[in-house]
Amino acid sequence: MKSSTVSSKRILNWVLAVLIVVVSYGFLYKKVWQANLLESLFSLVQSEYVVLWLLLAVLLMPLNWGIEALKWTKLLKPIYAVSFFQALRAVFAGISFSMLTPNRLGEFLGRALTLPSSYTKQGASVTLLGSLCQLTITLVMGVVGGLYLCVVYLSEQVWAWGAWSVLLVVALLAVWILLGTGKWSQRLTVSENWFAKKFRPYISALRGYSVMQIVYVLWLSFVRYIVFAAQFLVLLQLFDFPLGIAESLLALSVYYVVVACIPSFFLSEIGVRGSVVIVAFGWILATITIDPLIHYQALVLTTTLLWCINILLPALIGCLFVFRLRSLNE
Repeated sequence: MKSSTVSSKRILNWVLAVLIVVVSYGFLYKKVWQANLLESLFSLVQSEYVVLWLLLAVLLMPLNWGIEALKWTKLLKPIYAVSFFQALRAVFAGISFSMLTPNRLGEFLGRALTLPSSYTKQGASVTLLGSLCQLTITLVMGVVGGLYLCVVYLSEQVWAWGAWSVLLVVALLAVWILLGTGKWSQRLTVSENWFAKKFRPYISALRGYSVMQIVYVLWLSFVRYIVFAAQFLVLLQLFDFPLGIAESLLALSVYYVVVACIPSFFLSEIGVRGSVVIVAFGWILATITIDPLIHYQALVLTTTLLWCINILLPALIGCLFVFRLRSLNE
């Protein structure tokens, strides 16, 4: 009976792996080739250095996810030591798994499944902690960009100041919780309430982190934020975009924080990102250009290209590692 259960689980795991591969390659065909993305790109491009800018954006992708892999090795070290390249493979596999879940939540599972089964729960906790650090940096940068928009463009809009105030409180709360990760996880580990009992295997994995370790991971998260913000700016160089670097970065910070807060599935993520980027940049563009439509198109195309480079391409690479996950054969 036990052998039959193991065989069924193994078959189910392999079916899931095949499904992930099919979805990733199918989505690549639909969004890039069938939607004529490349044709749209070259019809709007204004720069004569097209190949250079595209190549630079693509080359920054390994740096982007390499920093994420480094974060994971540092966070995982007290629990289970992995090499940088093992972590990088886990990151790519996690991206592939995330295609079937809202807001790429499957990334936690994908990474955790690269670890031995006895460390899966701890691996999921560590992955979540790293993602919360990245989200916190996004929130903090969104507070800065949101303040700029409120002061310069939305000073008379009560709703804008209200949204910014909520964002500020959430960002400060997130920083406070993260810096106290070691203390509150130690308390919950010995607590007898239902929450602590139910999630003790996950919580106990977090009790060994000091404030300085969390600060270091937050620093890596900030560096990674700079990298993918730089990728966005690099791709904007393809078009005759009217905003300078400073204003683009401030608007971009609002875009990233809104996207992070809106639930979306892999198949709808392009639409969500395109809509949000128009709103985030729209307040600024409306004051400096009579017809911002062409710039809206450039922004949507930029977000689509960046999504293909930073999400779809790594997901396709991750497909190479999905079939090698430890849990597929356990």
